[in-house]
Amino acid sequence: MTEFKFRFKTEAELDLAKSTGYIDDYPIVRFKLTTKEGHTYDFPANTEEEYLRLKEELQQQDHLEKIEIYPHFAFYDKNDYD
Repeated sequence: MTEFKFRFKTEAELDLAKSTGYIDDYPIVRFKLTTKEGHTYDFPANTEEEYLRLKEELQQQDHLEKIEIYPHFAFYDKNDYD
């Protein structure tokens, strides 16, 4: 378990839901990274599986000054990708 809420535990669950063509707002987290050079990157983790993997991988990176993780929401509409 994590301190964040996720609707989808695995990528397979998310892929199955995407196959319906539409997913209403669902909880995710976003990572905001700041490098020692001052660059920032912000990106989502849509599943608990992805969050745990990224969190572990990023903690190993010595070029990062700061890792911030915050709750957010996403939605999916197949028509946005056609």
